[in-house]
Amino acid sequence: MKIPKYIYRAIMLRAKYAKLYNYYDYIVSDYCDKHNIECEFTHGHVETVVHPKEAAEETLQIIETIKDNKI
Repeated sequence: MKIPKYIYRAIMLRAKYAKLYNYYDYIVSDYCDKHNIECEFTHGHVETVVHPKEAAEETLQIIETIKDNKI
């Protein structure tokens, strides 16, 4: 079966952005680990993919709260 161009493109873009996701998730996870920040939205948590905006906002709020309490 010949693969339609739009399916091929969709698969390749999905792979490209999954690779980027893993890279940036590692950066965020590593930062939280190094600063002893407990956040459920690290280490590839599925909610960061399924509900990215909500997970991002909550992660930022957790980090800001921790940093404010340490000052």
